[in-house]
Amino acid sequence: MKKLTVLKSLFLSLLVCVSLLGIYLCIVFLLPTETRYYLIVETPITFFVFLGMYLFFFILFSVLARKWKFLGIFLLSNILLTGVLFSSIFFVRTQQVKHWETKRGPSVNTTNQKDCESLDNRVWLDGKCRYKCKEGEIRDKDGYCVSCPETYVAWSVSESECLKCSNAEFFNDHCVPKKCLNEKYPLKNTYSGRCESCSDKDFRYSEEDCARCSNREMKNGYCVFRNSVAEVEKQDKLWKIPYVNGIEHGTVEVYSPDGSLFETFERVNGVANGPAKTFNKNGEIVSTFYYKDGKQEGKQIYYPHADGKTAVRFGVRQETDFVNGKREGFFRIYLDNGQIIQETQFKDDKENGYERLYNENGSLSMESEFKDGKMIKSFCYTDKGEKRELTGSAFINFANGGIDRTCDD
Repeated sequence: MKKLTVLKSLFLSLLVCVSLLGIYLCIVFLLPTETRYYLIVETPITFFVFLGMYLFFFILFSVLARKWKFLGIFLLSNILLTGVLFSSIFFVRTQQVKHWETKRGPSVNTTNQKDCESLDNRVWLDGKCRYKCKEGEIRDKDGYCVSCPETYVAWSVSESECLKCSNAEFFNDHCVPKKCLNEKYPLKNTYSGRCESCSDKDFRYSEEDCARCSNREMKNGYCVFRNSVAEVEKQDKLWKIPYVNGIEHGTVEVYSPDGSLFETFERVNGVANGPAKTFNKNGEIVSTFYYKDGKQEGKQIYYPHADGKTAVRFGVRQETDFVNGKREGFFRIYLDNGQIIQETQFKDDKENGYERLYNENGSLSMESEFKDGKMIKSFCYTDKGEKRELTGSAFINFANGGIDRTCDD
């Protein structure tokens, strides 16, 4: 009995799906090209609405399919849903007209050539009143204005129209970009003419285009994914990036213009994972930190002296706690004897909690309270240990340019 109920539910739900999909496709393909484009491309949520309807009907019929007399309810629901569908199409068409009127001006339906030519935004073409194409646009074979192809392929554009675009050419009966100058899509497919990204799986690209992708190399006339170390100039530095099947994998080394090692970090399947270090020109470590799934994790350690910062207030070591790429925990500054001279609490990458500053002898000199990165209160301590709130009548003196502070009136 349960199997029969499920079969009935599946049958009725499938019938609804096929009926609605057939009606939808018939209506869509009877609409003008502009409306089809707007309905399918610019409002794809329609398909998700249908999916939700199908799931709803399956649940409904799972309950009602125990008796065939509920078939009437199914038919009535189908009729009502068809009405909703027609209303939705009408609404989308109305929105599409508003969309195009915003871009092109008021819509005018006229078969009179004189009336058409009297309008600034229209032109009489092939017996129809068409919109005038703007600069950087060409007219397709259906009479509609489309933008000059920069990355995509304009399928239904004549050769004469295509050649009006400075960065386009007519290739294999289609209007395609002449050069792929877009950084995201630098590769021009020698078969389709389309501009594609360095991660696309095709291999039909020219040697010149292939050289734009550090994760690729030419082999036997094909632009294949690299399985070696690539040397790339970025940010005035030389990057040595190891690739496995076109994906960054291994230790990446970054060199300064003078040839000294500047930074190293680990990539696992294209994502930063593991330790990373930066160095000064003498090869001394400036900072160490760790990545997990592309985000900083754990303790970042910074050595100011190796970075040329010798003032006492910078200390000899600074530590920052990171969780999921954000500062979470403490930021601390240490002297060479291990004494903490600054301690700040962080939460969600903002100061939250207290910040304490210490003198070289370890005594507390200043304390502040933070919430969401903003200071709420601040206090200083006198030589006698008295606590005073920092207001307009109190201030901090930095003794002898060091870290010792005095709290005076």
